Amino acid sequence: MGGGFLYIYYMRYLLLLIVFIVGNPFSGKCDTVDYLQAKYNGKDLKIGLQYNSVDTIIIPFKRVKANDSISIRYMRDTPCNDCLTILSIEGDYGGILAATGNGTGDWITFSVKELVKFHFAENRDRFVVYYLEAGRGANTHKVLICSILIE
Repeated sequence: MGGGFLYIYYMRYLLLLIVFIVGNPFSGKCDTVDYLQAKYNGKDLKIGLQYNSVDTIIIPFKRVKANDSISIRYMRDTPCNDCLTILSIEGDYGGILAATGNGTGDWITFSVKELVKFHFAENRDRFVVYYLEAGRGANTHKVLICSILIE
C-alpha cells in the first residue's frame, strides 16, 4: 500500500463526514428568537429568549417606593438602530402609559409609581406591556412582552 492509497482512503471518509455534518438537516437548523431583559430597580427579573409564553411580574403594592422603576430591553432578529422604540403599558381599555427609547435593544424605563396611580384611580390590578418600533412601515408590529400584576 502506497501513501497515495491511504490518502485517498482517508480523504473519502473525511469527505463523507463533512457531507454528513453540513448536509444533515438537524445539524444547523436555526431559527431566530427574540431576546428580552427586564429589571426592577436594576435587579434582573427576566433574562433570556422570548418565546410565545408571557411572564407576569408581580409587584407587592406595600413595597413600592417613589423612585421604583422597571427597565426593559428587547431585541429581535431584524434590528433598527434609529427607530423610535416604544413600551406601551395598557390596561383593560387601552394605553395608559408609554415610555420611549431609540433603536432596537435600547433600555426603556418607566415608573412603577405611575402604575400604582392607575391601580388606585381606575381600580386595575393587571397591566400588559407591549413593545413597538415606529417608522418601520409594514414591518411594525406590537409584541406582547409581559404582564404586570399589582397586589
